[in-house]
Amino acid sequence: MEEIVETLVTIDYNLKIRAICGNNKEIQNNLNSTYKYFIDKGVLEVYGFVHNVDEFMDMSHCIITKPGGLTTTEAICKRIPMVIPYYLPGQEKENTDYLTFNDMAILVRSNEHLKKIIEKLITHPRALKYISENMDDLAQTYSIDKVVDLGIKFMEE
Repeated sequence: MEEIVETLVTIDYNLKIRAICGNNKEIQNNLNSTYKYFIDKGVLEVYGFVHNVDEFMDMSHCIITKPGGLTTTEAICKRIPMVIPYYLPGQEKENTDYLTFNDMAILVRSNEHLKKIIEKLITHPRALKYISENMDDLAQTYSIDKVVDLGIKFMEE
C-alpha cells in the first residue's frame, strides 16, 4: 500500500486520497509518519479498520484495491470503477480476469502504469463512465436473475 500512496501523491492533479489500512497498524503508522505533509495539506487521509467502507465508496470516483469477493461485489453494486494493482492467486485472480475481460476494472502492472492510468481517468472521465456502465449492466442482470429465481421458487411452493 505504501508504494501505491507514494505513486498517487506524485500525481499533479487535485486528488483526495483515502487509504484504508484495515487492522494493519504498521502500514497505518508508516503512512501517517511518511506522508504527514500530504495529510496536513488535506490530500491524504489514513484510516485503520472502518465499518463504513460503503460510505467511502460513495465518496469515490474509483477505488484502487485487490479484488476480494466482498469489495468486488460492493464496487459492482455501487458502480465504482476498480483499479487493481495486485491480486492473490485463486479467487482474486479469477475475479481480476472476469472484471478486466468485461471492462469493469483495470489491472495495473507497475507503479508507473498506475500513475498513467489514474492520470488518464482524470483527464478522460468518459473512461470512468464506461467502466461504471459495464458494472451497471452486470448489476442489473444479476438483479433480474434474482427476481426470476425468487419467482420460480414461489411458483414451486
